[in-house]
Amino acid sequence: MVPDSTAAGVDLRLRLLELGSTIHREIESLSALASRARGYEEATVLLGLTDLEVVKARWTRGHVLQLHGYLDAARVDLRAALRTISEVSAENEPWHAEYGDVLFCCSSVEVAAESPYTDGRDLVRRALA
Repeated sequence: MVPDSTAAGVDLRLRLLELGSTIHREIESLSALASRARGYEEATVLLGLTDLEVVKARWTRGHVLQLHGYLDAARVDLRAALRTISEVSAENEPWHAEYGDVLFCCSSVEVAAESPYTDGRDLVRRALA
């Protein structure tokens, strides 16, 4: 619409670029959230709750919710992912790296939410151990 600042002025060009950025950012976030929610639902049905793909889908969905400030909803997904991966990772070597990622993400949402139920610093200490 406005190929450069000489076509309509600097203010309009910069406003349109800002608007475009906002639209693309929101579309990407909503698309990521929808994709992971769909992936979580399908993987749960096809693979069961303790499959790594299910844990990763739930963890990613929680992380996207966290990024957008939905800390309570993020906490639900991240805690569930952490519970599952904690139970299964001891028996499965490939899960250890995923466990660390989930633990750090879960810790950060607890710290951000200043949860009265969980000491986020304790989760961080566990992650670093």
